[in-house]
Amino acid sequence: MPRYFVLTWLLALLPTVHSDAGSPDLLERLTKEGPKAWADYWKRIAEFNQHEFLIHSRNSDGRIFHARTTLKRNRERDKFLAEQFIDSDRLGKDLSLWLLRRDYACELTKKLGSDVWLVTALYLDVEKKPKEYWDWLGLGGTWGMWELNVPTIHILPGNYKTIGELIAEYGLLVETCEPSARDRSKVNLVLKSSRSELLPGKEARELGHRLRRMVLELDPQRHWIVLRGETLEDTVETTVQGSFFLDTREIGGITLPSKYERQYTRLTKATKTKEVHYELREYKFVRDSPPDEEFELTYYGIPAAIAARPAGGPKTWQWLALTGAVLLAVGVGIYWWLGRRQAAPSR
Repeated sequence: MPRYFVLTWLLALLPTVHSDAGSPDLLERLTKEGPKAWADYWKRIAEFNQHEFLIHSRNSDGRIFHARTTLKRNRERDKFLAEQFIDSDRLGKDLSLWLLRRDYACELTKKLGSDVWLVTALYLDVEKKPKEYWDWLGLGGTWGMWELNVPTIHILPGNYKTIGELIAEYGLLVETCEPSARDRSKVNLVLKSSRSELLPGKEARELGHRLRRMVLELDPQRHWIVLRGETLEDTVETTVQGSFFLDTREIGGITLPSKYERQYTRLTKATKTKEVHYELREYKFVRDSPPDEEFELTYYGIPAAIAARPAGGPKTWQWLALTGAVLLAVGVGIYWWLGRRQAAPSR
């Protein structure tokens, strides 16, 4: 079920089940307008055929992490690729690529600075299991109609959940829904936990066990998108307070995220020590499809014969297994024949 249908009935329950206080008029507007606006927003974002986002993060102990993810889809929506570059102290500097087509799927990898892509996996049964391979690519939605996670709708410090999912899965209540003090044309939605007690960290494995409060600033004039927010997580041992905000840009009449910044501080109560984390994300959206050759293995220097598939014939590994079995049988036969020759004079 698409996520916006879930939001429809969840938000319909907000005024009577989850609401404690706030502006009834604004809450009613959010209930009525939100699901339809988000459904339209998802549909329009899905029309972009290229999506890229960069991640830069650092924390107070000096660790730094960089990553780039690029998603592409051809015009006919039957070929897709996802490329990821990671640069970190622990993970090294590698590029990985996943290519999905109707006739095959494969994984490629290479070291930064190298011109050589290596095939690490090749699958030739995509036609038999298209849904399984679509899930393998990890783009959400259904074949050809991906569901991209964007911070204007998905709350990153809320495990990429939407507002409806936060309420349903984490049991949050609406504390207030009223005009923002920063900008009266915006709306502040304040969610709070329905839990009264704090849990020890070893028991608070789910975010819903730790999340105490969340403030979200929404823009009712632009699909009720999220523009900024604050979060509070709390356990017996630690407190995590954070804030985030977005820069946006207009492309073809839709407001898209261009930059997302988040900072949060983790306090260890027993020692009074603090860790500060900072994260920057940059987003790019392109409506046009890339050239068709980008969805061919030859584009990455891989010989076309590697992906060749005999019509109705065995897979590559089956040919290799058969060849190995034949060679083994021949070797055993020669060994047995030589043994008989050496034993003949003694008789």
